Amino acid sequence: MTPATTKLRPAAQYLRMSTDGQQYSLEHQQAVIAGYAQSAGFEIVQTYTDAGKSGVTAQRREGLSALLADVVTKEAPYTTLLVLDVSRWGRYQDPDEAAHYEFLCRSSGVEVRYCAETFEPGLAGSVFKALKRVMAGEYSRELSAKVRVSKQRHALAGNAPGGTCRYGFARQIVNPDGSFGKVLERGERKQRPEQTLQFVPEGPEQTSVLRRIFRLYLNDHLAMSEIARRLNAAGKFWLDGTPWNKTRISEVLRCELVTGRQPFGKTACFLGERVYHNRDTWGSVQVFPPIVPVKTYERVQARLAALNGRPGKTDEEMLSDLRAIKKKQGRVTAAMIDADPRCSASATYFSRFGTLSNAYKLAGFRYAPRERGRREDGSRLSREEVLDRLRALHAEKGRINMLLCRDDDRLPPLDWLRWEFGSLNEAFDAAGVPHRSNGGPRRNPAHSVPPRSPAGSGRSEVFLGPHGGRYIITSGGRKKYGC
Repeated sequence: MTPATTKLRPAAQYLRMSTDGQQYSLEHQQAVIAGYAQSAGFEIVQTYTDAGKSGVTAQRREGLSALLADVVTKEAPYTTLLVLDVSRWGRYQDPDEAAHYEFLCRSSGVEVRYCAETFEPGLAGSVFKALKRVMAGEYSRELSAKVRVSKQRHALAGNAPGGTCRYGFARQIVNPDGSFGKVLERGERKQRPEQTLQFVPEGPEQTSVLRRIFRLYLNDHLAMSEIARRLNAAGKFWLDGTPWNKTRISEVLRCELVTGRQPFGKTACFLGERVYHNRDTWGSVQVFPPIVPVKTYERVQARLAALNGRPGKTDEEMLSDLRAIKKKQGRVTAAMIDADPRCSASATYFSRFGTLSNAYKLAGFRYAPRERGRREDGSRLSREEVLDRLRALHAEKGRINMLLCRDDDRLPPLDWLRWEFGSLNEAFDAAGVPHRSNGGPRRNPAHSVPPRSPAGSGRSEVFLGPHGGRYIITSGGRKKYGC
């Protein structure tokens, strides 16, 4: 015992444990260190703790980081650090890592003492300490291998892993003799450690919702957000009574458990390093009859992969919609696409394929059967292009009139020509071709402007109409023929 008159020296303690069930709990470590400090004349002035932290890595160990920061910056109010044993630094696969942290303390003037282990000064003590570090790392490696084998054995037996259940599933107790126990409520735990758990369908209502989600996504080609909206509108909510959303629908569609098969081997964690395995290396075991057929699940996965996170339909589904319109209507236009409730918007076709022409070609036809008087891609002709085609028609036929324009598919409809130029005669005049007006006398386009009465004649101006009729403009701004 330290005499009462002896001044206690300040010291710090470092505590670490991986799990609550470990042999060396924090309370056990504190008790051993407190006994050592009392007998050696130390007073604990500061404590650094890493509770529930693995010793195979220094990551996410706030206590160790704070300790090294205080020591290296020489701001520590102590000159001695008390640790239970060498393994509290960590069970590193590289024993020099633990030695490095001890060296940092010593080089900063802080002595490290191990309360449960005694190392004699000199070569023998250094060799024994290095051996203890190697043994700590070897213990962690062997334990990690045992845990990995045990998890694989449980997975092959169809036992449910830890964590909460997904929507539509529950956990049922499996006794050591293979008999089934009660189905646990969410958040409820098994009674005995030797019992295991298996997934089972939660109930007919949840099973119906799961099948409906897959049907709406695969058969009706609905977006995930629209599926969520319909479920919420029908009063079918998620686990905790909150509404469905896009993320939750996505989790259901990607959950392989709906086929009755429980996957395993997605990830592996060895000595603190997590590795993600490729899909073709996963394993699975059948634990209950499928809720959704395997082929349906595979088709959904293929559709998800084709969309690659994009909303709406896949490229092939959009092209299939075009073929359906073509088969029903005989042609495809942007207006028809927008009017069909099964199709995506025409703007979506532009953003996905670049142009409608590209979409038409991928769908199996060169372009949509277009309205007359349009370009190859279905777009409208410019005013000058229309005039060029009028000139070409006149050059081919040697004349031009309404009937020739009506029968020539290279030209826009007659109504469009009248709307654009005012009348067919004005279109002919703009093209610079000679023409007859309703069988009237041939006239030169240079004199196509209607003559007006001379100014100051004391009467209203008289105009000639496009068909030779004479009219005046009344005071009300209306045309009056027969003048």
